[in-house]
Amino acid sequence: AIQNVEINVVNVDNGLVVKSGITDINGEYNIDGLARDRAYEVHAFKNDDHLNGVSTRDITFIQRELLGKEYLESAYKRIAADANFSGSMTAGDISAIRKLILGKYAQFPNADAWTFTPSDFIMNDVMKPWDAPAIISVGVLTQDRTNADFVGMKVGDVDNSAELSNASSNGTRGGAIYTMGYQKTELGNGQVRIDFLADEYHTLSGMQMTMDLGSATEILDVHPGVMMVERGNFSDHAAEEGLLTFSWTELDGMNEADVLMTLVLDGNSDDILLNLSDEITRTEAYNNFDEIMSVELYEVEANDAEGEFELMQNIPNPFTGFTTIHFVLPQP
Repeated sequence: AIQNVEINVVNVDNGLVVKSGITDINGEYNIDGLARDRAYEVHAFKNDDHLNGVSTRDITFIQRELLGKEYLESAYKRIAADANFSGSMTAGDISAIRKLILGKYAQFPNADAWTFTPSDFIMNDVMKPWDAPAIISVGVLTQDRTNADFVGMKVGDVDNSAELSNASSNGTRGGAIYTMGYQKTELGNGQVRIDFLADEYHTLSGMQMTMDLGSATEILDVHPGVMMVERGNFSDHAAEEGLLTFSWTELDGMNEADVLMTLVLDGNSDDILLNLSDEITRTEAYNNFDEIMSVELYEVEANDAEGEFELMQNIPNPFTGFTTIHFVLPQP
């Protein structure tokens, strides 16, 4: 049940709203006092919290359908996937969703947060359902009308993770933790390179995060590793606050224990203190079973000139079941 949906009853003859209401905690509404023998339409509207339920995980599911690898479970999910309101599901929808996740968009520019269709509408083509009506046509009102119900779809949310009350939700993180290393290297000329290192114990099909660097910076370059990333996977729109956002997917998944990706940033290694947060983009990763994992970082210090053996802190600590201990071996 979807709470706080605005319901408007429109007089068909003049197009004016004659009565309004709001759905309650059970998703129900009641409109009294309508004049009989007039034709009406019922409209539903909800346009708050566009990010509710939207994550990189949704992009993964949409990509799979577009490439014919795996199909969404219902026509309603295909309607929800139309984030640019083009009447289709395309790469343009993925672009709009990713920009919302990265914080480049505060809301979808061409779509409301929610879209609605009559619950009794029968779709002729469930693979192309975008012509579904958005209103309930009551016709001429001669007696009380019941069961004027809508199905609501949260735009951009195809894994049904949206919170239906007032609080936002993007799904529940599981118990698994993806531990990602990083190493900073001073390049000179006010530039620093950050190499991100894979967790060899978990497969990875997607990731999103907010990186808090502790000081103002700018992305100068992006280099793919085993993650085939590009500049569009990042946003530095909040770089003046030291925040970078990231969203990436890999349809076939990956589990190589190697450098994931490399960033070249404006700044120096002493000023850049890398931490993860949910400040803009919720930080999480997804394994090959589409399960949500938490993400933790650990820093790999550059080996000193003497080439000493170095043992890192185990991750996670404390642990139950298993832990990961990274180490550095000196070059011979």
